[in-house]
Amino acid sequence: MKISTEFHRFGQLFRSLSVSKSGPLPGLCLTLAVTAVGQAVLFTMVPVIGETTNIDLRGLSLVVALGILAFVVAAPLWGRASDELGPRRVMLMGCGGVILGQAGFALAIELAARGYAGPDGTLTAMILFRVIHGAAAAALFPVAQAWVAGVYDESERLSKFGALRLAMTIGRLAGPALAAGLTLLAALAPIHALVVFALLAFLAMSLCPEPAGTPQEHLDEIAPKPRARSAVRAFPLLLSVVVLLALMNGQLQFSIGLHAQTRLTLDAVQASQFVGLLMSLAAVAAILVQVFVLRRLNERTFLALAVSGLLASSAVALVYWGWNWGSFALAGVFVGASLAMAFPACAALLAASREPGHFGSAMGAFGSAQTIGYALGAALGGLYEIAPAVSFGVSFCAPLAAVVLASVSPALRSPQMKPAGR
Repeated sequence: MKISTEFHRFGQLFRSLSVSKSGPLPGLCLTLAVTAVGQAVLFTMVPVIGETTNIDLRGLSLVVALGILAFVVAAPLWGRASDELGPRRVMLMGCGGVILGQAGFALAIELAARGYAGPDGTLTAMILFRVIHGAAAAALFPVAQAWVAGVYDESERLSKFGALRLAMTIGRLAGPALAAGLTLLAALAPIHALVVFALLAFLAMSLCPEPAGTPQEHLDEIAPKPRARSAVRAFPLLLSVVVLLALMNGQLQFSIGLHAQTRLTLDAVQASQFVGLLMSLAAVAAILVQVFVLRRLNERTFLALAVSGLLASSAVALVYWGWNWGSFALAGVFVGASLAMAFPACAALLAASREPGHFGSAMGAFGSAQTIGYALGAALGGLYEIAPAVSFGVSFCAPLAAVVLASVSPALRSPQMKPAGR
């Protein structure tokens, strides 16, 4: 009894030391960064997984696709749950599910490597645990955004949402390097490390204190103001903006390698290496914008979205008509800068269209809309070999259409959200 009491006191002390004047943001960023490391490690290890399990690319694609589908379905459900239970409790449940999914996934691959399971059984187990992982991971980033929306006012949200994305970007950059280092220890060491990363994410989340007033029973004590019809109409409009922006990103990521191969006369290996460099360049540009620019745009959310749309369309044009390596590199910078502003701005506008107590459902829908848009963009990229002009033309128009839709959104009637001149 005495030992458990001491552990409880130690936990309280550790949590108190982990809380800064920034509120829950450091803990949320650490949780998301570690989670992103695990995701990046997994995708880096796809060739090793295929060779170890004797599962072909179609089977591995099915594993990934079903995990994404689970995310799309679960994100709104977790969002609504966070409105009822509070974001910390929901994110802890999500972290627990991620641990289970990653542990089962790693175990399935280890059993296949030792010859205890054949390709069919391994594929079934991988699908099961990847679906568990996808459904559980849907409780992390969307609910973290809802948490931020609930504790920061409109004048701060853009930069805070950007900080969450910055954490994810850093994690995705660190993942491949960590995977490369771990393979020096053993071929499957990065797969085993997935469980460690999931445990670290759970630990980071456990250090975040429960925000006051987020569970529904506390919100019920406050007489909520009825939402205007204009705010209700803004919500689906803003989700359409998210889908359009994600569509551009998905199309460009899917087809840029093939297009670079044609325009720059590269072979397949060179094209893959070039795309890797472009993605790294885009990530660096995103980090710079998130660190140095977003804070200056806190009260100019629409301006951030408008600039991101123009940069995104310019990037698509540079890629399509790209004549040398420099034009593709500039497109990579534009894409990174655009995405660094676009999705935090969308999240800020969505939060402005909802009342407290509904942020979770809004951000859950945001996560699903982004994933759906990315999937549609990848499908659009699949048209590249048949009709490249159509594929890139739709991708070029999508960000511009997103800006137009956002400009007529009633969410911009919020004082902090109005574009200049309104």
